[in-house]
Amino acid sequence: MLMNTRILRWREVAPIVGCSRMTIARMEKAGTFLQCIRISNGSVGWLKHEVEEWLAQRLAVRVEIERAHVRLTSLRQPL
Repeated sequence: MLMNTRILRWREVAPIVGCSRMTIARMEKAGTFLQCIRISNGSVGWLKHEVEEWLAQRLAVRVEIERAHVRLTSLRQPL
């Protein structure tokens, strides 16, 4: 498993997540983003597959919200 594991650094994670470095740090501290892995002093990263899973979960939530909105809208329309 470790041979296929890739560690993403800040510059790679930010465009995937769509947030700045500071926002990612705040989200991590708040527990709404993954915990980083300390590579060395002043150097951190995240496991690529965990970042992809986190993003997939966020997208799944969005899809559910959109489906709920469609259901509510269809219920409000007169017959």
